[in-house]
Amino acid sequence: MNNASILNIEDLFVELREQQIKLFLQGDDIKITSYKNKISPDQIAMIKSNKDEIIKRLKSLNNGGIMSPIPVVDESESYPLSNAQQRVWILSQLEEGSTAYNLPTEIELIGSYDLDCFERAIKSVIERHEILRTVFKEDDNGEPCQIVLSIEEIDFNIDFRDFRNNENPEEVAKAYVLADAYKSFDLSRGPLLRASLLQVSDDKYIFYYNMHHIISDGWSMEILAKDVIKYYEAYILNIVPEISPLRIQYKDYSAWQLNLLTEDSHQNNKEYWLSLLNDEIPTIDLPSNKKRPKEKTYTGKCLGTHISKEVVSKLQSFSKNRGGSLFMGLLTTAKILLSNYSGEKDIVVGNPIAGREHGDLENQIGVYINSLALRNQIDQNKNFIQLYDQIRTNTLKALEHQMYPFDKLLEDLNFRREANRNPVFDILINYLGTSEKSKDGIIGDEIQVLGKKMLLFDVEIDFTEVAGGVDFLIRYNNDVYEYEMIKSFMLHYKRLLYNLLNDSDKSIGSVDYLFDAEKDVLINRFNDTRVNYNLDSTVIDLFKLQVDSKRDSIAIEFENEKLTYGELDKKSDYLANHLMKNGVKEEDLVAICLEKRIEMIIGILAVMKCGGAYVPIDPNYPKDRIDYILKDIASKVILTSFDHNELLEGYDEINIIKLDDEQAFDTVDTTLIDTSNISSDNLAYVIYTSGSTGKPKGVKIEHKALLNFLFAMRDQLGLDENLKFLSLTTFTFDISLLEFFAPLILGGKLILVGDSASKDPEQISKIVNSSNPNLIQSTPSRWEMMLSNGFKPQKEIVFLTGGEAINYDLKEQLTNISSQVWNMYGPTETTIWSCLAKLEKGKSITIGKPIANTQVYILNEQLAPVSIGTLGQLCISGFGLSRGYVNQPDLTAEKFVSNPFKKGDKLYLTGDLASWRPDGNIQFYGRNDHQVKLNGYRIELGEIEAALSNLNSIRQSAVTVLKDDNGAKALVGYIVSDSEMDQKEIQKSLRDRLPEYMIPKIYVQLDEMPLTQNGKVNRKELPVPTIKQEFIKPYNRTQEKLVEIWKEVLQIETVGIRDDFFQVGGNSLRGIRVLNTINKEFGLKYDLRGIYVENTIELISERIEIDLRFKETEEIDENEFSEIKI
Repeated sequence: MNNASILNIEDLFVELREQQIKLFLQGDDIKITSYKNKISPDQIAMIKSNKDEIIKRLKSLNNGGIMSPIPVVDESESYPLSNAQQRVWILSQLEEGSTAYNLPTEIELIGSYDLDCFERAIKSVIERHEILRTVFKEDDNGEPCQIVLSIEEIDFNIDFRDFRNNENPEEVAKAYVLADAYKSFDLSRGPLLRASLLQVSDDKYIFYYNMHHIISDGWSMEILAKDVIKYYEAYILNIVPEISPLRIQYKDYSAWQLNLLTEDSHQNNKEYWLSLLNDEIPTIDLPSNKKRPKEKTYTGKCLGTHISKEVVSKLQSFSKNRGGSLFMGLLTTAKILLSNYSGEKDIVVGNPIAGREHGDLENQIGVYINSLALRNQIDQNKNFIQLYDQIRTNTLKALEHQMYPFDKLLEDLNFRREANRNPVFDILINYLGTSEKSKDGIIGDEIQVLGKKMLLFDVEIDFTEVAGGVDFLIRYNNDVYEYEMIKSFMLHYKRLLYNLLNDSDKSIGSVDYLFDAEKDVLINRFNDTRVNYNLDSTVIDLFKLQVDSKRDSIAIEFENEKLTYGELDKKSDYLANHLMKNGVKEEDLVAICLEKRIEMIIGILAVMKCGGAYVPIDPNYPKDRIDYILKDIASKVILTSFDHNELLEGYDEINIIKLDDEQAFDTVDTTLIDTSNISSDNLAYVIYTSGSTGKPKGVKIEHKALLNFLFAMRDQLGLDENLKFLSLTTFTFDISLLEFFAPLILGGKLILVGDSASKDPEQISKIVNSSNPNLIQSTPSRWEMMLSNGFKPQKEIVFLTGGEAINYDLKEQLTNISSQVWNMYGPTETTIWSCLAKLEKGKSITIGKPIANTQVYILNEQLAPVSIGTLGQLCISGFGLSRGYVNQPDLTAEKFVSNPFKKGDKLYLTGDLASWRPDGNIQFYGRNDHQVKLNGYRIELGEIEAALSNLNSIRQSAVTVLKDDNGAKALVGYIVSDSEMDQKEIQKSLRDRLPEYMIPKIYVQLDEMPLTQNGKVNRKELPVPTIKQEFIKPYNRTQEKLVEIWKEVLQIETVGIRDDFFQVGGNSLRGIRVLNTINKEFGLKYDLRGIYVENTIELISERIEIDLRFKETEEIDENEFSEIKI
């Protein structure tokens, strides 16, 4: 046999596996079974022409059709459940009365039908298949089991309805079917099959039947219909039905499957799946404005469309050339788009398979269906060819190990069920093979609404190959997702597939899936922010204008000090002259190391009047950090005070000017400062922020950027000369510039609050009530501190909040006491705030829209725009962009890239995640790396990690942010060290290297750092530190009983009353045993849902005590009450 023939056989096996077509050996013949006769004439011809080679191949396979026959079990009163049945049963207990596991089906019958024969046929099928007369109960140990009833014990009758006399028989029949589909089954009583024959015309019937999933699957529904028709045709002709008796029944399969799992041959399958899914599995959340329900729901809707024959033919040819199948191409495209929509690179979806690998199961009814978890890393830098090959390989591996039950895998992985999600995956992708015509009524390329559906997953995608291409159908949970998003997904899928095939060697991240009209909205309409400001001047020019017109008005106040505009101008002129004498000129960087005080503002103005840029340094910084900044900026001068003599010792080459020294304001030289030579392109300031390399980085901002920002704030916030701005922010945080300069360029008043007072909520309240500001800016953390201490201003004040994400509760509190609350967003690199939104009571939170002359783009890794609602990196362009970083050209080039949408412009990559809302507002999600904001400070965790790793004996470190019981954030340091950790010594050493706010408060020593498959620190696997909970013994009789129950069921020796059930070995099945025992012991009736809410003995005992008291009240004899009539 030549290589081409071998390749064709390989292709054939791939196709057959995906279409759930099975080949088995039966003597010297090949036996073929397929769901709904999907096998095509071409496939049959291929099998015939290569019969000998295929037989050899089948014999070489593990299952090869030569498995031993499934043994028949001995008769018994009850039988164990299969793995699939056990899971369905548990879920049915959790969602009692749920109809999500109903499998309603209808078949159109043409002709005349004898009702007696039809009912007899169905009853014969029930007699033939024991599973149709099986019920499910718990044994004496609380274990679920299946019990087969005799045909006489089953109370079954077909429901015949004649709708011919109705005005619209078809619609009445549909209503009947819909109503029955939502009727639940009683697993313990049965029957778990309902059947109806609905007559809608003289020669047309609808055969409708509904079965519970615990006794059936899709293939079984087809078998039932075939068997009914075979029996009916025999009975109507009064002949003996030619149907071979079944050698085995479902109970035999259950026992065989359970025994199979103990064999060595299945260990390889188990190891494959455990290896694939042992890492933390990400959830796929597609864009949605809906809040996920707390409990799982199953109500869904269905949309359908058609993929053209031209595109499908091209994909078939592509797939064949890659040694794969059509489904693999459809799956690859779906995974790319799911990654685009969710922002996840690790994509896991489910793929249902028939689960009938054994030849004995061909004609069996029961739940055999299995699910494959298909997991792939979606690398946006790979092209379609590379990703297709990867998914092809992984899919074939999954198919090789498909014999291992998914439900057993969940048990092996000890998945803890979430009440509102499925384990492992929430999205199912199903390839239904070929069909002669569209079975879903899809008639064209447009998106069509196909009605309501019930579904088990968030999203279920079906692909069916038809003569004219592929039918593409999506069922979605409409409690989780909106119609508009699903419709967009389908449209984008078709466009993406088309473009992938035309650009298969292009990186997938750069392959377009958006339409031109969408891109115009995202790139242009949402960024229509052009305002013609005069940006040729500087903030000093505008300050001087206010000096001329408001010389005697108060410009600034601090504690008991006040300065008028004239005094502030004069003092800053004197200091500027002094600086110029010391060689300060345009573009020079001048360090200011001071506490917050009036001299600080004088110093800032003086530096700018010289044409220089000020660099704020907090005197509380560790000496290492101060040394680094001073060396980095090569400052000729430091403005400071006598208080910091010791801190600034050793800087002999730098001129240190102390602003509490009268000589700093020497009035001998009264030369007026000429600021006309200062350009708006000159630097205004440099702010140092945390850096990922372990060293801080200096961000350079020009006057033009600062002025554009201030004008935008003036216009959007409605600021004028009446502004009285309370300044709470430390001057090393760039948002302080809004507090300083907005009032000074508008003729308003700046109210400075000292560093210590700004941390004291009582002092803040006193200052607010005495100085009557009308604008306050603060971080959410400080707002929370102020409000928790009773902050309530006497007059209306505009509130600005930013620097970190604000939560909904805080927003509501702020909007309760102010009619103007603004949410601000912006990185230092784009000049303070780049977006703002007015927050309103009762409405959701966004960061709003870009400010004047600012453009925001939300992009993928390839800097291509993502669709509305889709997560991407927030990138900023416009007048506010920084010149870059001090002495870091490589980092500047990395973060400030060419704007792909505007030639000649730069684009800053923020590293923040966001999405567009349809109205052009921006939803913010936080950092896309481990850079965080804490108490308003943007912190690179890498800088803290670098400082930790530089300490003696620490080999490896990681830092993360966690919340305590009160919701407050805290830095947690994880270290790997050769010696015993000394937390106090670590903190002491870090204080020499880092500011206080960057020093972790909690430390965890690890033997080794957990890593992902990619070799990166697996932050999700870092243990969550808690104060070790003391073992608490039971303190009442109820708790003592519960402890004994837990110990017996969980087979553990000790258990405390606050131990989590699921953390001491509990799972759903054991939970049922525990609750059954509790119900017997206390005479109560709890269901499984309770163990997920009340998951400790203490909580359960409290509920029991309440319920027992309530029960006693209900049981009081009514005769004990007397009735009096007056």
